[in-house]
Amino acid sequence: MSSSATESAPLAAPALPDPRTRSWWAVVILSLPLVLGLLLRIEGSSASLFGLEGPECAVGRAIGPAGCPGCGLTRATGLTLQGDLDGAAALNWAGIAVVLACLAGLAVHLDILVRAKRRTPFHQRLLRLGARGFLAAVFLAWFARLLSA
Repeated sequence: MSSSATESAPLAAPALPDPRTRSWWAVVILSLPLVLGLLLRIEGSSASLFGLEGPECAVGRAIGPAGCPGCGLTRATGLTLQGDLDGAAALNWAGIAVVLACLAGLAVHLDILVRAKRRTPFHQRLLRLGARGFLAAVFLAWFARLLSA
């Protein structure tokens, strides 16, 4: 028996999805926080969606809400979308950044889908800048909370 009969053919790398398909998925994913944030019922230190209470943050419970970069982020995002920017800023400034990042990402991906028909280097730069800006905003908001605590 020859060795070529027992050897298998090399596996080809999976093809990446079409950029337009990726943009459709991005539009769906970026729309979810915006839609769900509008539907949140926010009362004090809890948020609920259709009667289901949101989870309690284990990190925030262990070291305090100022020590966790995500504590209050769901409620702050919901309050931003519902027009209460003061309440959102009091909980977590990054909630405002979530809304802005989702809106900016939606604008870029809708431009890809509607006008450009493909992802250009300019779109790539915008998406990279948006991701970096969002991460910077979350960490700056966290740092500001640590200083004010």
